[in-house]
Amino acid sequence: MLKEMKDILKKLRQEIKILCDLKNEQAPDGEYFFAFSNEQFEEGKKRIGVEDNKQLCNAGSGMYGTKKGIEEFWAFHNERTKRIQAQISPLAFFYYEYGNCEGEYNSDDEAWDYTKELYPDFDFADEYNKKVVEAIRDEWRNLNFGG
Repeated sequence: MLKEMKDILKKLRQEIKILCDLKNEQAPDGEYFFAFSNEQFEEGKKRIGVEDNKQLCNAGSGMYGTKKGIEEFWAFHNERTKRIQAQISPLAFFYYEYGNCEGEYNSDDEAWDYTKELYPDFDFADEYNKKVVEAIRDEWRNLNFGG
């Protein structure tokens, strides 16, 4: 691998450290909870001070809360997504997702999908970007298969 490409990958890894910090941020406590059993559901209701199920909304994926609580939860995540888009390059995001989705074992479709969703205007067909993506794939293969 050329020194220039190694330097590019090093820079992308530095961005990934920032991305991990951003992804590890947790939404503040609010009028929402996650429950996957009746016991968790009752505990969640008690924690947020709701007695009547009619006061709750089901947001899906085990999330319940007041309308306000769920809106605040998603507002936090939407704001964090905007910070990721502003601070992390599409190639660094792909690099992270390629490893996270185990692209070297499967296909890299999931990593592409997540990246394109966050950066819809990024030109992955650009020759420079294609070379960086191939270097990312090679690096993951070498890490996992000693290739």
